[in-house]
Amino acid sequence: MSVLPHALNLFGVDRPTQQAGQYIFHLPRRAKAHVGLGCHRRVAYGRDGFVVSANGGSASIPCAGDPLNQMRSLLDPGFPSFWMISPDLGRAVHDPDLPLILCVQPELEVSIEGFGSHCGLEGALAAEPAEGWQCQPDEEFLERLARGIAILQDYPDGKMILTRSYQRETGSRDPLSLFAIFAGSEPTSACNHYFQVDAGVASLGCSPENVFEVHEGRLSFDVVAATRGKSDDPVTDARWREALRNDPKERREHLMAFDRYKARIENLVEAGSLNIEFQLEILELGNVRHLYSRASGELREDWDWMRILSDSFPALVSYPDALQPLADTQQDPLRYYGGILGRVSADGKDAAFYLNLRAALAKHGTLYTQGGVGVIAQSEPDKELLEVRNKLRGLFKAVAEWEGRPA
Repeated sequence: MSVLPHALNLFGVDRPTQQAGQYIFHLPRRAKAHVGLGCHRRVAYGRDGFVVSANGGSASIPCAGDPLNQMRSLLDPGFPSFWMISPDLGRAVHDPDLPLILCVQPELEVSIEGFGSHCGLEGALAAEPAEGWQCQPDEEFLERLARGIAILQDYPDGKMILTRSYQRETGSRDPLSLFAIFAGSEPTSACNHYFQVDAGVASLGCSPENVFEVHEGRLSFDVVAATRGKSDDPVTDARWREALRNDPKERREHLMAFDRYKARIENLVEAGSLNIEFQLEILELGNVRHLYSRASGELREDWDWMRILSDSFPALVSYPDALQPLADTQQDPLRYYGGILGRVSADGKDAAFYLNLRAALAKHGTLYTQGGVGVIAQSEPDKELLEVRNKLRGLFKAVAEWEGRPA
């Protein structure tokens, strides 16, 4: 059974209403998908507190402490939940039209399981990225990269996350068809999602890595860091692949991230249960490849998915802490890019949360996305700019193909 087409077909049943709260949560590496239909309960958190919508009515509730923990208390424990958490929750700039935390519980969730490691509408995209994206000029982004690398010379073990925003007018085209194209071209992503945030507003993306997963008491983390593009020429592509595997800078960038994750997971799992499942493997995605490691262990009894989620925010930060305000000048809303999305089963035993990367937000005829890189002291501005382009290439090609089809 092909999971993605079946999920799209199920989701399409109620598409004419564009009902807020419906979702596709697709895990290609597991050949699984969960499709949320209808909306039993919707809990949105913004600067003014919570709005809980259920049974045809709504209520406003003030925030009384940690909004993530309070969000859990406002849910119906008998239903699964789908989460979107914006990194703007911890920033001075945000999009006032979007909740900072949004959690929905469907009237009905259909789970689909296929065969093999992944399945879907697989295939390379022929369309090339089109012009028409508005973004910071390359020269200005290169200057930011150069400044960041200069600062990092005083932080040999530091890393800065630098991003730039992109947007594009798309008119009345249906973003679900864009998701079908994009997700179909990324059959090895960790998580593909489509979420109807509101009428005329939808989030979609193909995340390469988790923030954490809990399954039957076992906690696991992905570490995806260091990037190279892919070439259609087999000889060139093989050379680029080996360059990623052996480049000292790329290996150092990955191992810095891995050591941070390993130190964290050691505090969350039972003593002696930590398992390095693999390290420094190559993760092949549609248009890029990464170095990839994974660790897991038996979750301690005093931790649960909610405590880990609260402890995981923000999930994408510069370090040490002194570098964060230098990397993030807070001029543009990130919306949901670089935040966290995920699903929790009705019994709370299974929780899976992912970084919202390689993603876009379709909002009333405008498509928003971000491109970002993790920069270390050994980075080179031109190569980091190329990395941003490589990471966005799959989405841009999907948009070009989407716009080339009849509306």
